[in-house]
Amino acid sequence: MRRILTISTLTLLASCGSYQLNSIDGVERVSINQESYAKPQFYVKKYKPSKASRSIASAQDGLDISNKKAYFLSLYKQHVEFSQIADVSHKINSCPQFHNDLLTYEDELSNKQISKTNLDFREVLIDKSKVTSYPVLSLPYKNTDLYSYIEDNNKWDQSEQIALSAIKSYTSGIRKEIETMCEFGNSNDYYIFENMISYYRNNQDFIYSFQALPSVLKVSPIANIFLLESLKTNSEKVSVFEDKLLNKMNIPWFKNYLYEVSLMRNNKNKRFVLKD
Repeated sequence: MRRILTISTLTLLASCGSYQLNSIDGVERVSINQESYAKPQFYVKKYKPSKASRSIASAQDGLDISNKKAYFLSLYKQHVEFSQIADVSHKINSCPQFHNDLLTYEDELSNKQISKTNLDFREVLIDKSKVTSYPVLSLPYKNTDLYSYIEDNNKWDQSEQIALSAIKSYTSGIRKEIETMCEFGNSNDYYIFENMISYYRNNQDFIYSFQALPSVLKVSPIANIFLLESLKTNSEKVSVFEDKLLNKMNIPWFKNYLYEVSLMRNNKNKRFVLKD
């Protein structure tokens, strides 16, 4: 199964796209070659990570779980949060591959009430470059991204409803991956995560290069952290599982980028500092 999934993943990344995305002067995009627009290709700032003086801190230090469990439990927790935003059920009826883990971490995975969803895109209408602060606008919608669809069809007055529809569809995609992992113990996207760890975790030249951010955003739970942080009106810490995931990928700077983007979104002109 692993070989089949890995080949399938490589095929996906090598396919030629048949969709059109808008470009914005001065704004980078995550590049993914895919036949249809299924994975978000985020608008991002050109960003070169700086080396933090300390590693990712925290509650995760005592959590000893495998790569696979860190990935799955992060994804599961994210599905709970996306389901709340999309107003759909997050219940998974059967998960034989991770049954014991779901029982062990039941409290940490519980449905926590999140703050009001942030779907106000007015500043993007005024200044297109602000799209980098709203990763939800990169979600798939009718074989393009939300931003391109809304802009090309002049539907900014309907942007909140359209965004909620896209989030609901995206949540369904996360659920399908969880169900696949529950049945088989792995997924196509999981092997993208494993490949990132295998080839880049100890490559300091890559981890702290301009290529690092667009690359790590191809890993599903990392993309979800980016999305969820932007959707909550009050910034919250990542979960213990997500913290472990970031640690395994050796990207201590990722939370710095999240914080920098949140300051821009909230129009706060503050001196950038490391945020745990």
